Amino acid sequence: MGGNDEEAQVLRESFVDLLAAIPHDVPGRTVLDWRIRAKQDQSRLLSIAAFHLDQARRTQAKSRAFMLSQSCSSLLLG
Repeated sequence: MGGNDEEAQVLRESFVDLLAAIPHDVPGRTVLDWRIRAKQDQSRLLSIAAFHLDQARRTQAKSRAFMLSQSCSSLLLG
């Protein structure tokens, strides 16, 4: 396992902790829906970044994926 894999695992665990901090009055189905939609959106964006035929779209998707990842990471303390 490389350093990036370990970093990704730590980051994933941190986001799971964030999900656990969601107020308990939010229905579990709603939280699950948020998680599924986020995963689908990320998958779609990364697919465009990797496989789109238009280089400009690939570049834009890579940039957007990086920006969104950084935005999410900034929510974490420490």
